[in-house]
This record gives sequence, structure tokens and C-alpha cells, in this order.
Amino acid sequence: ASALDDRASRAVRAARACTDAALRAVRPGVRWPAVAEAVARVAAEHRVSLLAGFDGHGIGRRLHEPPRCRLAGLTPEDDFVLRPGMVLTLEPTVLTGVPEVRTDADGWTQRSVDGLPGAHHEVTVGVVRGGVRVLVDPLA
Repeated sequence: ASALDDRASRAVRAARACTDAALRAVRPGVRWPAVAEAVARVAAEHRVSLLAGFDGHGIGRRLHEPPRCRLAGLTPEDDFVLRPGMVLTLEPTVLTGVPEVRTDADGWTQRSVDGLPGAHHEVTVGVVRGGVRVLVDPLA
């Protein structure tokens, strides 16, 4: 396998590990920055960068609703308390190189600026009294 293949595999493993860290951290009464910190620790252990601007979000009557669930580049507005009944997405996006992307001419496709691999894993969860319930996981 090439070094690039090894990086791609590491990115996929890291994205899943970051999701798992978020799932372990999500509980009623937990403040969102604590979830982001748990994910950041795992990203660092896997030697990847979390990409700011690719954020999770609330799910309600519309697809993208508050709260914004940032995992990188948190601001004071990103501090909220998880409560039973909340439905949101956890969306770690990791890069094995520089944590910056560019948009292709199609206006949609994102590529790392250094051409090195990254990965994204998204799950939809419900915060329940006992913790968290995974509602949608495309990799399950």
C-alpha cells in the first residue's frame, strides 16, 4: 500500500473514532464544548486535524436547525446544554494534512488544499434520559 493509502485509511479510522468519542460524551446536562473537547483529544491521538466550518446541527421540522454543533473553531455562541429530546448530527470531518479545503468549480466538491486525504462521518442522534440513541449511521 502507498503512503497516500495509509493516510486515507488513517483518516477513515480517525473520523469514526471521533464520532465514537462524541457518542460517549453526549449526555443530558453536558455542555457542547465538552463534547468538542473529547473529539479534539481523539483527533490529536490519531494525528489528524478537525476541519472547522463543517459542523453538525439540530434536526427538527427542517434539516438544518440550531444548535450549530461545531467540533472545531468554537465560539462563545457554541456553548449550549444537551437536553433530552434534542435531535442533532455529529459530523467530524478530519484531514491528514493542512486543515483547509477549497471548493471545486462545481460549487460543491471540497478538496484539501494540500491534496492529502480526509474523511467525514455523520450520524444523527437523539439525546435521551439515559444518554444518546443513534438514529442514523450510514456505516452501521
